[in-house]
Amino acid sequence: MMSDIREGVDTTHEWLIPAYKKLLEKYWETDEKWKNIRKKARENRASLLGGSVHCGGSIPLSSTIERMKKQLDRTPTHEEVFKETHTLKSDKSKWVDKRSQDTHEKFIKGQEVRKVRTGN
Repeated sequence: MMSDIREGVDTTHEWLIPAYKKLLEKYWETDEKWKNIRKKARENRASLLGGSVHCGGSIPLSSTIERMKKQLDRTPTHEEVFKETHTLKSDKSKWVDKRSQDTHEKFIKGQEVRKVRTGN
């Protein structure tokens, strides 16, 4: 929304007072910290990696963990929380995307390596 206004693409936001818009435009054009933030955000949007996909919706992760605590009668592990939020609600054996599956597999392999190193 603000990036559209900044780039002059969106002119429908009449709620933005013209004087404030001019101040924002000056800030966007001159502040080096802001320019770096914009550059990084632009690179992130252009990334082929995509964002992290999860099935939690607008429910905070803390609420999901609390719900799982009640269901399990204990604090869920990081792996359990990740699986809960990155698998399909209709079929918990299916990951929401390949990246989630790969992340989980790397996590499991890392745990196995740590067990071998520590002898546990």
